Order: sequence, then structure tokens, then C-alpha cells
Amino acid sequence: MKIESGIPIIADYNKLIKSDLFKDMELSSDKFIRQHSAYMKRYRWHWVADPLHQWGRQWEYPFVYSRLEDCLRNKAEKNATILDAGSGATFFPYYCAGKFPDSSIFCCDYDKTLEKTFARINRTEKSTVDFKQADIRHLPFENSYFDVIYCISVLEHTSDYSTVLKEFKRVLKPGGLFVITFDVSLDGFADIPIDIADKLLCEIVKNFEGAQVPDVQKIATLLQRKEQRLTTEYIYCTDRKLLPWKYPALSAIKTSLLKRKFPTKLFKNITCYCLSVIKK
Repeated sequence: MKIESGIPIIADYNKLIKSDLFKDMELSSDKFIRQHSAYMKRYRWHWVADPLHQWGRQWEYPFVYSRLEDCLRNKAEKNATILDAGSGATFFPYYCAGKFPDSSIFCCDYDKTLEKTFARINRTEKSTVDFKQADIRHLPFENSYFDVIYCISVLEHTSDYSTVLKEFKRVLKPGGLFVITFDVSLDGFADIPIDIADKLLCEIVKNFEGAQVPDVQKIATLLQRKEQRLTTEYIYCTDRKLLPWKYPALSAIKTSLLKRKFPTKLFKNITCYCLSVIKK
């Protein structure tokens, strides 16, 4: 199935999670978790134990993979260099490494403790990835180093969008593929609020001048369409186990303390935005 850019529609999401691609990812993710969970406990303390079964990632991982597949299918040489920027430690780069064996996959993350985690994972996985501890604002790579960069739900954890995007542009080859996903806060209580998300899209266009951006529109306009959009509010009503928060109200209270702002209700309503561009 074709996985559209922009904000996912519920009907498309429900179709995707029944697809062969998603089932294949589930098998890979489940095996990865069984094999490596013992020494990933510290990392899991900071996030969910099963990333694929988290509402946004169920759309974002297949979206990113579909763009990688399209890119490498059309590439004359299959030995691409790929960067997972702000990777954390998940099954996904290993899944991609297995699917694209002629490519070299790099992961980078600010968390230095992940160096040992990746070293342990690489000892037992058939396909390995190269991890580097790095700040995505200052990547330790030469200019025009990568054929592909993907960044999955990282920018909502920083506000320095311009610096990050310029750095991605610097290390991406001309004609290279950049795939990005980020959260959008529909109630403006969490990151990234709709108005800031609009500015972020404009920043992407500015930094990838001349890029093929087929669907950059105002997010507010997208949300006004009649189709139902995938949100945490929808997931809360259908399957709460897919939410990133074990206790949604407690998470909302913590956010209110950090932002010194009180929400209208103790729940953060979020959607995600997915986009791919080509550097000219």
C-alpha cells in the first residue's frame, strides 16, 4: 500500500496495521525485544518497552521504510549510506539493515550510554549498525556523506530546528533523501504546537531549497479536512496500550509543571506529521 505524507488518516492507519509490511515488522520487533531486552532495561526506563506498538511509531516506521525502499529501488548503486538521526535503541535500524544488506546504516544519539547497548546488540545480530554518540546539531560526519537521513519524532524534543536542519542538509548528498516525522500538539499543550509546526515546515522548505516537497501545506488546513485524523485522543478511545504514557493524566500534570501552563483537560492530544524531501 502507498503510505501518504502529511498527517495520517484513521482509515489508512487501520489498513496499514493489517498489512504484510506491518506484520513483517512485528515479527522483527518481537524477536529483537526477546533477544535484547535484558541489557536494554536502562534505556527502556526512559521510554516504552515496545516502540512498534506505540501509536505514532506504528505509522512512522512503515512510512520511513517505504521511502527508503522507493529510494534504493531507484538507485543505480545499492550501497547507500543511511543515517538514523536521534535513533535511540530500537529494532528499526536493524530491520532496515537486514532489508538493505548492501547499505551502511549509522545511528546517532546524544545518549552516550547507548554505545555499550549497540555494541552488545551488534554481537548477536546478523546485520550490524554503526553507532556514534552525537548531538544532531553538530554531527561528526563530513559534508555530503549520506545518501539518506531519516529522523523519527526527534524534533519535538528540541527547539533549535534551524540548526538541526542545516546540519542534516550539510551531511546529505545532493540528490539525497531526507525523511522526517514529528509530533504535532493539537491542543497546543505539548510539543510541537500547530503554529510552530507550520514554521518548522517552512524551515524545511528553506533549508532544502528546490526540493521536491509534494504536500507542504498549512497543518491547520489539513486538520480542517473531513477525514478523521490519527490522534492520541482516537487511540485513547480504541486501545490505550498504544499510548506512550502509562498514566496520561500524570504525564499531562508533569508537562503542565514544566511549561507552567495548565491544560483544559488532563490529556495531551497529539498527531504526527510525516514528510520526505530530496536535496537538490
